[in-house]
Amino acid sequence: MSTPPLVPVILCGGTGTRLWPLSRAS
Repeated sequence: MSTPPLVPVILCGGTGTRLWPLSRAS
């Protein structure tokens, strides 16, 4: 549970895309 709540969101490709558009572009 040390991982932040943003990590799973980004992996899921849900709201993470809005928070991290750079990762999506990559």
